[in-house]
Amino acid sequence: MAYEDDEYVATSDAPAKGNAIYMIDAKTGELIWSTSGLTKEGKDVSMFHSITGEITVLDRDNDGLTDHIYAADLGGQVFRIDLQNARTDKFGFEEITKFSAKPPIRILDASAKVSEAKYAYRFYERPVVSFYRRESGPDNGKLFALVNVTSGNRSSPLSELRTDNKYANRVYGIIDNDVTRSDLYTTTMRKVENLTEDNLANLATTLGTEPNKEKKDTTKNLMITGSHQGWFYPLVRFDGKNGVKYIKGMGDSAVINSLLYTTVYNPLKKYGTPNSCSARIAGGSERQIYCLPYGICSEETSINGTGGFIPAGQGIQELALGAFNKDNTNLKVLIGTTTLAERIKADNRVDFNGGGDGSGSEYIFNERYTFQPKAWYERSQ
Repeated sequence: MAYEDDEYVATSDAPAKGNAIYMIDAKTGELIWSTSGLTKEGKDVSMFHSITGEITVLDRDNDGLTDHIYAADLGGQVFRIDLQNARTDKFGFEEITKFSAKPPIRILDASAKVSEAKYAYRFYERPVVSFYRRESGPDNGKLFALVNVTSGNRSSPLSELRTDNKYANRVYGIIDNDVTRSDLYTTTMRKVENLTEDNLANLATTLGTEPNKEKKDTTKNLMITGSHQGWFYPLVRFDGKNGVKYIKGMGDSAVINSLLYTTVYNPLKKYGTPNSCSARIAGGSERQIYCLPYGICSEETSINGTGGFIPAGQGIQELALGAFNKDNTNLKVLIGTTTLAERIKADNRVDFNGGGDGSGSEYIFNERYTFQPKAWYERSQ
């Protein structure tokens, strides 16, 4: 990455450091497999940006071995790599004598143009993958994966470069129909590859400022019918206000009970009147919730189509879970630096006071928006 005007500019002319994925033997340190995008045939799938987040691994057939890898980079790209592990023909499948990996597939290309490189969408955290079934249409009942990533610049959290919300950071939801296919390892015809924002629904546009049931249903049908292969929300809402600038995704996200929980940070958020002679914490964070798989909450209480927000406290607050209180340890809630009473009242909102279009924080504290373990499983070592 190159440094320019308080922003890291995405690499475009040469691979950056940290652009490869490695698999090694944990006992010996021996290299088992690696990829940086170049295949034996010389095909380049543009893995030239740094990968800083964790790698998401999936076990397709519950045999304890990794079958799929998802990775996101600092240039607005998301990749999937399909692995095949050695197996016998004992269960009626074709025998595979050794481990192999398919070439990386770029499922999202949200990289910036060269002239707009400083506005690159940077994914610092791992993709979050969850699974759903088609509700209707030609693929009714078929399983698909939803891949969520949120962009933000952790290298320059105070940056105010994105003065135009055209380049606002985003929450993406990519519908991956290929990863669940039974012929995935043999087919050469892929439906999910090199998707751009033109292939996704911009929910801020399709839902508008006052989404109703008709708009929500119409937008969902764009994805159910396959005319759009996912969605994205520009991060321009904060503390219930629309059109806010400089919002950045921060920390890991989580999907529980068909809800995406993520944290965003705004450097302009203020708490009270700061003392100019003393050190202070800059900005503040909030939790945002999106209904999955289509990013749209159908409830009438969802004023803007999302699941709402709740202040998380001063500074950068990453997603964290904890017990509701000492008497209700099985009820999990989001942890912040503010108390429950402080979160609900609005008189500590200096810059964003005056209502807004977000669902109120009181909705977060009903059963739908809290984490409640329903069953426990004990594993014998």
